[in-house]
Amino acid sequence: MYKYVLILFLIVTLLLTLPGCQKSRVQDLQQRLDNFRNILPQNLRAEFDSKNYDAVVKGIDSLVAEDENFKQRYEKMKDNEAINVFTSQEVVDFFKTHFVDEIEKERKR
Repeated sequence: MYKYVLILFLIVTLLLTLPGCQKSRVQDLQQRLDNFRNILPQNLRAEFDSKNYDAVVKGIDSLVAEDENFKQRYEKMKDNEAINVFTSQEVVDFFKTHFVDEIEKERKR
């Protein structure tokens, strides 16, 4: 009898904690996406939010070549995400596919 009560308790606990895990996953994705967005200047952030990803890639390439401060923050962000060998196109695709698209999917559930 004790075994069945324990199993039932574990099942109920699991069912109650799963929705919380889902929310924290979205929060984690959003935090990491915001870390990327926050290194972008306002104009590139607006382009990213408008899904004008080609303009973001061009802007990042330009800033990396011209602005040492931006380049350092950008490279640090890439290191933190373990994507330091990615091109700017791959970085933007990474955040679009694994963060923007995933957050949208999770919120639709």
